[in-house]
Amino acid sequence: MKNKKFETYLNKYSEEIGEYVSFSESIDSIIVVKHLVERDTTNKLLKLINEGTTFRTKHLATKQDLQEIGLVESSSDYFLFDKPTSFTIPVLIPEKNKL
Repeated sequence: MKNKKFETYLNKYSEEIGEYVSFSESIDSIIVVKHLVERDTTNKLLKLINEGTTFRTKHLATKQDLQEIGLVESSSDYFLFDKPTSFTIPVLIPEKNKL
């Protein structure tokens, strides 16, 4: 009985955190939303916008964050989630326009 309850909890929790993918690019290529109050970050964002860059909003977690909740990942140091969770932070991921 306890195993079934635990399995049900894990399935529910997995649904709540959604799917995630490893982030293999340089961490310097993203913009952390909470850093937009900093002049350097705002200037970087404006420069990229002027160059025609568009952005995707994602939610970033570290390998350590995933390990702390019991998910074992070794493919990358950073992971991108589509949904916000208690252990992720919102980020802007640049995408070059293909005109």
